[in-house]
Amino acid sequence: MEPIDNTRVRIMSAALKEFGTHGYKNASTNRIYPEAEVSKGLIFKIFGSKEELFYAVFVWCLDNMVNELNEIEYPEHADIYTKMITVIMWKIKYSNLHPDDAKVMLEAVGKPPKGLEKKIAGHMQKLTKLSMRYFFDDIPMDNIRPEYSKADVMNYLEIALIGLQARYVDRELTPEYLDSIRDDSIKFIKTLIRGMEKNNG
Repeated sequence: MEPIDNTRVRIMSAALKEFGTHGYKNASTNRIYPEAEVSKGLIFKIFGSKEELFYAVFVWCLDNMVNELNEIEYPEHADIYTKMITVIMWKIKYSNLHPDDAKVMLEAVGKPPKGLEKKIAGHMQKLTKLSMRYFFDDIPMDNIRPEYSKADVMNYLEIALIGLQARYVDRELTPEYLDSIRDDSIKFIKTLIRGMEKNNG
């Protein structure tokens, strides 16, 4: 008997292709089960519903992306803005290399299936905190005014990232669009940081 993990991966691989090609609404388990070489009933036995299958695929895609993101090498002595650009460009490249993954993640964030909104939002909050570590954990505090602690700075920057995400999340988040908003996003973060710096005029 085939291990359940292998069967699960085959189903999710077939579902990823289906969701990536047709989107959640138009995806059909009738195309997934023959592609995965399983019975239709087994899909529902393992995942319970089309919604939960989509959620499992989304989490799988997100985990794969984060694992690769952990391997990014930044230029030596990179500041936070260089890190932001590096990660943004990496995400665009990743999206081009893994178009189905990108489509599933973008749809999950922009138009989550009914009933999955809170679960997906929870993952996005974790991803925001991860972004905080990538971009801002080593932010120098020597030029920050003394009334702002490191925790204050991190908190305000986290709010800023959440705000940026909220502003752009209702758009079609294509790689081209993400590239187009890069400069505005960086200017916004720079403005926020400068507002906390000493001798900022």
